[in-house]
Amino acid sequence: MIKNKGFTLIEFLLVVSIVMVLSGGAIFSFHKMSEQGILDKEANKIRTLFVLGRDQLRQGKCQRAEVEFNSLAKKVVMKCLSNNQRSEIKEIKIEPNVKISLDLYLGNLNSSTQQTASFLGGLQNEYSDLQWLKFAYSSSGLGALSLVKLECNQANISSNYITDNLKITIKLQKGGEEKIISLTKQSLLYGNF
Repeated sequence: MIKNKGFTLIEFLLVVSIVMVLSGGAIFSFHKMSEQGILDKEANKIRTLFVLGRDQLRQGKCQRAEVEFNSLAKKVVMKCLSNNQRSEIKEIKIEPNVKISLDLYLGNLNSSTQQTASFLGGLQNEYSDLQWLKFAYSSSGLGALSLVKLECNQANISSNYITDNLKITIKLQKGGEEKIISLTKQSLLYGNF
């Protein structure tokens, strides 16, 4: 009697199919992890720019810092201004395959604020899918900061209308992954991102 010491074709195909299924899942997980890593890196670059501008103000290296987001050009620019001259400009570019979207929520506007705003051309509580957003903050001395300007492609908002309920949402998307950065008036001024 001869004993067969090899594998049958069915056993071989079964093992190969199991290995293919497992490797497909690993490749998908790796791809998803790499997308999330790219989004985390981009979010950290944006946060670093805010901290830099705020630190420049607190250290007295400039009197005003402006930060501008441009979702179409996929860039964020921070300018430090001293005596009406630019003393420092930092720019970061968002990776080309990362989609960026900007939303702005001003909070609940009281009736007198809404009447004044409607007289000036209208002001809404919420703006979505902004093409660009620009805000400026300045130092009033002794390290105290204040938001002095907020503009977007849909409105120019006076500092009188910047309430404590202000919320800027930056959404970064790549593939099926997304990273959301929520900025409030408090986080812009005091750094709790």
